[in-house]
Amino acid sequence: MGNIDIIKILGVGLSGFGFLLMFLAYKLLNKIITERSANALIHKSINRYMLVCFVMTVTVGVFTFISTEYKKETIASQEEQIKKDETAIDLLVTANKNSSIAETVIAATETNNGATGAKKDQKKFLEDLSAIIKTENDPKANAQFSNYKDNILKIHDSLNMPNLSKPEIESLKRSYSKYNDSVTKLTLEFTKRFKPGLTSRRLSSN
Repeated sequence: MGNIDIIKILGVGLSGFGFLLMFLAYKLLNKIITERSANALIHKSINRYMLVCFVMTVTVGVFTFISTEYKKETIASQEEQIKKDETAIDLLVTANKNSSIAETVIAATETNNGATGAKKDQKKFLEDLSAIIKTENDPKANAQFSNYKDNILKIHDSLNMPNLSKPEIESLKRSYSKYNDSVTKLTLEFTKRFKPGLTSRRLSSN
């Protein structure tokens, strides 16, 4: 069949098979035309066969195109959902780390040990959470989180001040815990936006 690569044509699928049938019909018709003994009925039959092959090839090609476009849209949708899933997990993991730091700070105040080194880590975690939350373009939530973050860091500094009375320490601890709980709650609300199936159970399990 000359330079025609049958394997490659068939590798295309049904459209390639249809094209191959049509091409074979064309070769057959071309051969018969050169023979004097060929009658009109044979020519007509081959023409009809070529028409059927052509219609089949076009039909398969159209459906293949539609299927390909659908697959592209599906893949794009899946990629977007994967990104949302990753963002949701990042939120939960970072929020869990922030909660752990908060527990460390509270424990340090109960044992009268300073926790100055924890502030740097907590500030980073809070900034990471803030960056993710900002991607949702929710001004109200951004303002709330910024308020929580500023108060947490301020209270963190206050807890490390010397000569604090026990009532002052307890009051600061309550405020510190309240703002950290608010951060966790807000984080979970945003997690549900990215991945509704993830709940606080995931946060506690990390």
